[in-house]
Amino acid sequence: IGSGINMTIGTDLAPEKAPGQFLGIWRFFSDGAMAAGPILIGLISNSFSLGISPYAISGIGLTVTIILLRYMDRMKH
Repeated sequence: IGSGINMTIGTDLAPEKAPGQFLGIWRFFSDGAMAAGPILIGLISNSFSLGISPYAISGIGLTVTIILLRYMDRMKH
């Protein structure tokens, strides 16, 4: 997911009283996850093989997508 969609979701979920603080924390975790991606791929490929890395990262992404779809409506209210 690109940064535009990620920030749009963050803006939609931000509280009305302190959107700047919320979006700062949202961006911190988003950027941290993007920085951790190559490290995670390196750890997976070092432990198993480079061929397994895309499947492992896809599994993590699918898991996070399911969690977001399940709880996003609750988070907004």
